[in-house]
Amino acid sequence: MELKEYRGQVVPYELFPQRKITNEDGSVEMIAKYNTNEELKSLIAHPPKPEWIKEKSFGQKIKYVPIRVGESLLRELFPAHQVIQQGEPKILGNSIVVSVEVKVLHPFFGWMSYCGVGAAPIQLEKPLYDKVTKEQIGGARSAIDFERINATGLHKVTPAAMGFAFSNAIKKIGRIFGSELNNSKDEVYGQ
Repeated sequence: MELKEYRGQVVPYELFPQRKITNEDGSVEMIAKYNTNEELKSLIAHPPKPEWIKEKSFGQKIKYVPIRVGESLLRELFPAHQVIQQGEPKILGNSIVVSVEVKVLHPFFGWMSYCGVGAAPIQLEKPLYDKVTKEQIGGARSAIDFERINATGLHKVTPAAMGFAFSNAIKKIGRIFGSELNNSKDEVYGQ
């Protein structure tokens, strides 16, 4: 087992995320994806690959990196990570709001935390109108008509809010997680 200096201690080299390379003679060997903090910072500072980026329309087009891509990147770049929900989901207006803490094991600095908040709207019954009088005869009368909550939609809302919170937390790690996707060019610094 190969050892390496880590925070003043000698630790197994396997702590560092590995990648497989094939040598000229056909033998396969595992090497670290990065060996220094500067190399890790360089990886994190890259923008996400174009094929990872998706778009949704919330009145305007919003670009984002899907959760599964973010999870894969965490596994590729860090030896370990965990997602911790902070407190209980809360109702704010007609939305469920969730806070999470994403902890990543940084191989040079130990555990680091990134917090994120996400919200998703509570689904209500669709309003029904009388065809002749055009008066509302059923469904939700306003965005906070909680007597008309769509029962099948409630179990989807909290996980959706948690997903948004996770995405917002990992964006704080660096550009590769999509932190600058929706910024205009004059808002982006350090390029």
